[in-house]
Amino acid sequence: MRSSSSVAWLFADAWFTVKAQTKTVCAVHSLVQWLAGCLENLRQGQHLKRVVVMGTFVFVLLFLPVCSFSQDNAVRIAPTYTIPLGKLSWSYLPSPGASVSFVYVQSHKKGVPRFITGLTLSYTKLQPRADTLFYVIDSDVDGLSNESVGLGTAVFSPYKMLQFQLFIHRAISLKKKKIFFEPGIAIGGMYGSQSFEFTTFTGGGESYDESVMWATMGPQAAIEFKLSSALSIIPSISYSFMVQVGSNDPESVDYNPNLGTTQHLYSTSLALNYSF
Repeated sequence: MRSSSSVAWLFADAWFTVKAQTKTVCAVHSLVQWLAGCLENLRQGQHLKRVVVMGTFVFVLLFLPVCSFSQDNAVRIAPTYTIPLGKLSWSYLPSPGASVSFVYVQSHKKGVPRFITGLTLSYTKLQPRADTLFYVIDSDVDGLSNESVGLGTAVFSPYKMLQFQLFIHRAISLKKKKIFFEPGIAIGGMYGSQSFEFTTFTGGGESYDESVMWATMGPQAAIEFKLSSALSIIPSISYSFMVQVGSNDPESVDYNPNLGTTQHLYSTSLALNYSF
């Protein structure tokens, strides 16, 4: 029986075989082939760190030629709003953030955008649903005293996320040179950090910091409204599937006991785009 990633690749391969008439589309064809292999490896829990490093390297190699033939460059600055999903939403609230993107636009001879590639850097601080939680501590092993029962506290810091993503979008004109629909895909990484502090009713306790690296991948969609030849406004939405990376070797400096843990989230933004 074929895996879901293999089936997805067969459909993508057939589509690109018909459409592959330019170097750019051939590059996207190669990327989809690599993504299919990535999904299979992630499904099997194999070589996560290698997938992230090699994937980013391959992405850059594929799309630097596209960027070099771009007719326009642009910078996008946006406030963002990140919505955690699944288990991440149990502990953290939707929170604002900010992003900046460096963009290259490949256009038709008539100046109509065709493919958009670039790099996005973003920062978000997810606020905890409750910064202090209380739990019962019973230090009386024999159950002979009630004085050993009390409340302990657990304090959680906000979850800080610094993310980078490489992306490619296809620009589809909805209104000639005025409105464009831009579906696409992004891959990258995210550095997350938070701290915990635990105290007991007797005054004891401990604290520690946690920092992890995540590989990220997911679809994106945006609509660009041209205000002038240089300025536009771009609302967008993206979905990120995240996998913790590192090493399962306890002797390694990259050791991560939670290797392979997954999370996911949505992010929306409203960008101001300046082309030059």
